[in-house]
Amino acid sequence: MSFALPSYSIVSPVMNEREWLPQTIACIVSQAHRPRQWVIVDDGSSDGTDSIALEAARQYSWITVMRSVGTGSRRARGAPIVAAFRQGLQGIGGRDEFVVKLDGDLYVPSHYFEWVARIFEHVAAAGIVGGRAWVHRSGMWREDEVARHTVAGVCKAYRRTCLSDIGGLHASMG
Repeated sequence: MSFALPSYSIVSPVMNEREWLPQTIACIVSQAHRPRQWVIVDDGSSDGTDSIALEAARQYSWITVMRSVGTGSRRARGAPIVAAFRQGLQGIGGRDEFVVKLDGDLYVPSHYFEWVARIFEHVAAAGIVGGRAWVHRSGMWREDEVARHTVAGVCKAYRRTCLSDIGGLHASMG
């Protein structure tokens, strides 16, 4: 007997990701367990990122593009990204078991979100789930130092109840 995996949605705050967003879109489209919805929140891109996101939304009915209401000329980690994430959360509603904050410049294998869903399905105490992050620096792939000790912020899945219990994401680093 086969049971449906827990549903999820993705929110991606993006800014100036023209070079990498097509790869990220291809990764999400190829997922064995696709999201119910993916909201890409453009946070003031000036490089055509919004056009790439809008084309994906035209091709896939489960992708939505929003323009951040807090768009500014500077992009920093922390508060602006959290504000865009919160805006995207409002766009997906609360029907999913878990929600993912996903950066727009990532590669994830096609089984990734099936794996995440199975963790949430089988581990009732799991509140935040994610894999390891690797970064390309100086011509080499290296494990992200921060991600060795915590779930990497670039691709973090939150059980809805956990996200609510912790009061959502906070507009600060870490």
